Amino acid sequence: MREVNVAYKPLKEMLAALLQHSIVEEVDADHLNDGRTSVYYRLTTKGESVYAYLRNTKNHVNEIISMLS
Repeated sequence: MREVNVAYKPLKEMLAALLQHSIVEEVDADHLNDGRTSVYYRLTTKGESVYAYLRNTKNHVNEIISMLS
């Protein structure tokens, strides 16, 4: 996951919700030899679908805004 500018507690709450809804999954990071973390997160197939849906929605909203300008 990329760096985010979110406080730790809200970030953990968001990740818990995403995990609960199977949007992301935890992956063991021991093989990365990165001492900063023991897990990382990746999108599931369901998460990729949600991301694509939201990206398309954003694009449609931007098109409507540009038509109204």
